Amino acid sequence: MAGNGLLNQKVAIITGASSGIGKATALRFAREGAALVLADRNEDALAEVTRLASAEEVKAVMKKTDVSNEAEVKELIEMALAAFPDVHILCNNAGITGNSMNLCCYTFL
Repeated sequence: MAGNGLLNQKVAIITGASSGIGKATALRFAREGAALVLADRNEDALAEVTRLASAEEVKAVMKKTDVSNEAEVKELIEMALAAFPDVHILCNNAGITGNSMNLCCYTFL
């Protein structure tokens, strides 16, 4: 899709890109022509998403990144700016909910 999509000539950084909404976002952005900088802690799954995105004829690079680690996030940004002149989209998607509280069942006093 490179060259014809809604995101042609745009660069997107997507965290949490190895599964779920992050993976779906990465693949949709690739189909729309965006170049991608993909980040996640799961390097093997991230490599597969990067391969699938690249199959859409867009440039896709990846970096294993734990977004709770400031140094790793800085390295991600440095890599993105080394690979591309500009970044247009930042999709902060990383995060897994743990023991979340179901608010509809919680009684406030």
